[in-house]
Amino acid sequence: MGSTDTIVIGVLAIPAAVGVAMLRYRLYDIDIIITRTLVYDSLPLMLALVYFGGVTATEAVFTALTSQ
Repeated sequence: MGSTDTIVIGVLAIPAAVGVAMLRYRLYDIDIIITRTLVYDSLPLMLALVYFGGVTATEAVFTALTSQ
């Protein structure tokens, strides 16, 4: 085995270990934590996109109105 194989096995072992821990210790509520994490991570991204979209649109409107 090369070092690349060892790295791949190590990376694949992490999700397997999490799955075993969830089943063994009955961590079924981890689903709620994962869902909330995804929602709370995507919300600021969407707000930032709306903000920068609004700023860009406002700049385009004022540029068109002032003919600059």
